[in-house]
Amino acid sequence: MNEKIDRKFSSQEPLTITRTFMAPRDQIFDGFINDEKLKQWWSPKDFTCSYFKNDPRVGGTYLGCMRSSDGKKIWSKGYYIEIRAAEKLKYSDSFADENGKVVPATVYHMSSEFPLECIVEIVFSDVVDGTKITLKHSGIPEVDLKNCTLGWEECLNKLGALVENSGRSNRSEAEIRSTSTSVNQNIDYV
Repeated sequence: MNEKIDRKFSSQEPLTITRTFMAPRDQIFDGFINDEKLKQWWSPKDFTCSYFKNDPRVGGTYLGCMRSSDGKKIWSKGYYIEIRAAEKLKYSDSFADENGKVVPATVYHMSSEFPLECIVEIVFSDVVDGTKITLKHSGIPEVDLKNCTLGWEECLNKLGALVENSGRSNRSEAEIRSTSTSVNQNIDYV
């Protein structure tokens, strides 16, 4: 954490996604901090997570790589600000190179308005037969909001399939499909 980071954030409200999973809180939380599980879901559709190294403790860091079907790589890094097991995660999120050096979003064809550092906060809560997460990603510029929202939704779909399929034998197919997602941004999907 000895790199200097631009701490300017977008003035807009954070991207907020609420998602319910038919799995216990500790299992969902583990999906966010376990390297092997992160490699299975931490990428949108048509991408894979080819690398994820994580040190999930306050001040600990992560470095991950999403790889597109045509071989393009997008690296991300951050550090943990707050961790309360099965209750809350808060961490920084920056684009990076393969060595973990923070790079501008333009390297990955995102807008120049993207700050060098964003903040992601995830709150985990119990609901009947499962877990609700509320994910807030602060700092995303308006121009990149649609793609970031879709990316998070596709990642969370993969996480849902991972954790919900692990408990599949005890539930009906209808119960497994009964997850929900809501997003607080008004986005015109073209």
